[in-house]
Amino acid sequence: MDLAPVAHLSAIKGRVPFINFFDGFRTSHEIQKVAIWDYKDLAEMVDMDAVEAFRKRALNPEHPTMRGSHENGDIFFQHREASNKYYDALPEIVEEYMGKVNAKLGTDYQLFNYYGAADADRVIIAMGSICDVAEEVIDYLNRTGKRGIVLAGRPYHVDPEINHGIDHLITRHGAAVVTEDSISNRVEKFPTSVLNQWTYHSRLYAAAKYCTTQKDMDLVQLVSFGCGVDAITTDETREILQEGGKLYTQLKIDEITNLGAVNIRLRSLFAALDERDEDKK
Repeated sequence: MDLAPVAHLSAIKGRVPFINFFDGFRTSHEIQKVAIWDYKDLAEMVDMDAVEAFRKRALNPEHPTMRGSHENGDIFFQHREASNKYYDALPEIVEEYMGKVNAKLGTDYQLFNYYGAADADRVIIAMGSICDVAEEVIDYLNRTGKRGIVLAGRPYHVDPEINHGIDHLITRHGAAVVTEDSISNRVEKFPTSVLNQWTYHSRLYAAAKYCTTQKDMDLVQLVSFGCGVDAITTDETREILQEGGKLYTQLKIDEITNLGAVNIRLRSLFAALDERDEDKK
């Protein structure tokens, strides 16, 4: 309930729609975390100027405006780009209202509340009830010191029918698996050899760059037939990793009929990583 005012007030001030929901029975009922706010406390946090502006933007026959029309793709994308400023400003607005809630309740809501070792090289980004489980996983990794593997592939590769359970194969070799989008925000922007205009490409290159800064983290890239998008990303990813002294491993998942060949590739990777670590001692 504490974050419901944050969502509502941020939507009004930020002019961006929010969805606020409980993530399940155990969080919203069994653990008894719901407490009702007093309207007076809520009123003190409302930006009435933003509320007035919101009302003035409402559809009204007294001052009609046109909302939406037929437009070609080039104009549509210009409009989408023009709205970026609202989304860019949103994290600061949300953080502002989290701070106001913290001041009233003594809580510690942040955009991201970090739990784990200060020198961690494996990160889980989670929300809701899974956070308690994630803390248990973090404690386990800290105790055991396991290696981390970034499993990178185009978004549809998260489908277990397509990635063939490769993530489970990696964990059987004793490594923790993370995705490229969970670490890509941990490096500053850097120049690449190819012109990059796509979000997924940026995440992949950033994840590869981050791997080069971490002793116990390496990257495995899932590709299809190595053509099209893959032809661009594989060369650039390989270059980034090799310049950072890391091994590049590629798995062409569309050619897989069984996991035997993949298992051999992964065993070879871990053997090479162990040999590399021995040479550095």
